[in-house]
Amino acid sequence: MASDTSAKASKPSNAKQSAEEKAQAKAQRLAERNKALAEEESKAWQELHARADKQIQAYRGRPRFKWTEDLEQELFNRLSNGQSLAFICELDHMPSPATVYERIEESPSFALAYTRARENMGSVLLDQCLRIADDDSRDLIPAPTDDNGNPIGDVQVNHAAIQRDRMRIDTRIRMAGKYNLRLADKPMDGAAITVNNNTLQLDARALDASQRDSLRQLLIAAREKAQDE
Repeated sequence: MASDTSAKASKPSNAKQSAEEKAQAKAQRLAERNKALAEEESKAWQELHARADKQIQAYRGRPRFKWTEDLEQELFNRLSNGQSLAFICELDHMPSPATVYERIEESPSFALAYTRARENMGSVLLDQCLRIADDDSRDLIPAPTDDNGNPIGDVQVNHAAIQRDRMRIDTRIRMAGKYNLRLADKPMDGAAITVNNNTLQLDARALDASQRDSLRQLLIAAREKAQDE
């Protein structure tokens, strides 16, 4: 009887110890993740500072940059085709980002053309999302083979590649929505959404006026398409 009582008493103790170990392991993983993020953020800031110092040194003492129509058109074309302003401004014949921003403040026509180029970049980013999503070349890891070329294992799903592509797509979607507000997925922002199998439930009370209007337009368009079919 004493041994049974001891065994019963040890079970809660073991369960408590297991829960504490899991909590400690979770806290350790979180600490390691935060440390990695901090290191990555520090590295990013160092790169930004180094790039800024390089640009300042390159343009220090030089005469004011002379804009030409060809240079402006090249800048807009590069932006429209998806190149970042930082990349463009690293080219020897291009101005610094600060000079571009000054031009935006000084010239309304330049600012308008720059905004349109940014909007075009958003469309390019969405096209890239489609290409990434359609590319399934890395989705599977082929089975290993023996010396005769015969498979000796099973084909594996390449979860790392799929997750990486998902992150690439999500990043481009967010950027596209910032460059071109018409491409932003507004009805989804701030909404309480639940998806079960093929059923979607959305709390319209969580939407603001513009989001409700966007949702209304989508529903009307869907209804008209269904009627046409």
